[in-house]
Amino acid sequence: MPDTKITALTALTAADPANDVLPIVDVSDTTMAASGTTKKISINNVLGCSGTATLASATITGNLTVDTNTLFVDSANNRVGVGTASPATKLEVADANGIPLRVGDIASAPASQTACYVGMATATLAGATNGDLVFVPRTSASNSITLWTGNGTASERYRIDASGVATWSNVGGVAGTAMTLNSTGLGVGTSPAYKLDINGVINTNSDIYALGGRLALYRSAGSSYIDWSSGQSLILRTVTSVGGAGPSTIATIDSSGNVGIARSPGARLDVQGSTSDSTAVALYVRNSVGNTMLNLRNDGRLIVGTGSVDNLWLEPNGNLGLGVNTFGTSATYVLGLKNATAPTTSPAGMGQLYVEAGALKYRGSSGTVTTIANA
Repeated sequence: MPDTKITALTALTAADPANDVLPIVDVSDTTMAASGTTKKISINNVLGCSGTATLASATITGNLTVDTNTLFVDSANNRVGVGTASPATKLEVADANGIPLRVGDIASAPASQTACYVGMATATLAGATNGDLVFVPRTSASNSITLWTGNGTASERYRIDASGVATWSNVGGVAGTAMTLNSTGLGVGTSPAYKLDINGVINTNSDIYALGGRLALYRSAGSSYIDWSSGQSLILRTVTSVGGAGPSTIATIDSSGNVGIARSPGARLDVQGSTSDSTAVALYVRNSVGNTMLNLRNDGRLIVGTGSVDNLWLEPNGNLGLGVNTFGTSATYVLGLKNATAPTTSPAGMGQLYVEAGALKYRGSSGTVTTIANA
């Protein structure tokens, strides 16, 4: 850059930043005078000088643009953009993909972007797209912090109020409160009155359900479930669907400890037959290898045996058979005895009554055998 002399001072109409110069005194260079040496500097040198400039104040009228959109101040709308030259809220920070963080009053969102908004939202946030996240701190109505999401129109999903109560709302497209956590407990579909309070059906791998006022263990449609009802009865049922109408009761244990099979118990053990067939068995008692030791039929017959032999047969008309189950025509209150193997010993203090070859005999404790009636 050649030396330039100061001549007539006139108004500068167009600056040449590379060649137009300014006189400056270099106070550190005392080669020409003790007060410093006068030197020249271009406008570009001033703008590109190193060091830190300290300004008492600075006022910029109009927009401020730094490196196109690194920082942009929108003076017309009083907005600041970082990474964008068209901020939509008081402060908008955008990355290279145009996905912004927005802070400020929120009325609508551009449908073409997925965004995170922080600020005050209207009742519904029009234009919010799937994936938009709206965080609204301390709403004036309840001093709450809320979280909004939506597709097309966002709605409130989560809220923490001033007392710390957390509420989940509008879940899965269903309007209203879905879950509430407060000082009492967690309520699903209801305000909690217990540590865990659930209103509706609980499905844990198709095994556990809450049905109305009952807690139920359930497998699948057509299977059995066990429920504890509000009357404190433990009930085993068979149903065709969850909560289906008219489930069949298999067994009931009431609050007094009474057990009912296929009915509500009216005694310690109350059993009802499963069919109207009089020969059907209502109650079985078996031994350790599965042989029937006792069974009670629907017609009232009581049978005691080992599975292949009816050792005792008691009919509703009073007939009692030992080893027999048939009686004479029109017989009632008859004792029937099967031909026995005659005893060979006489236990002390007792007599034995038996039938041998059709004759009724008695053996006393001394071993004397008396024929009471011939065959």
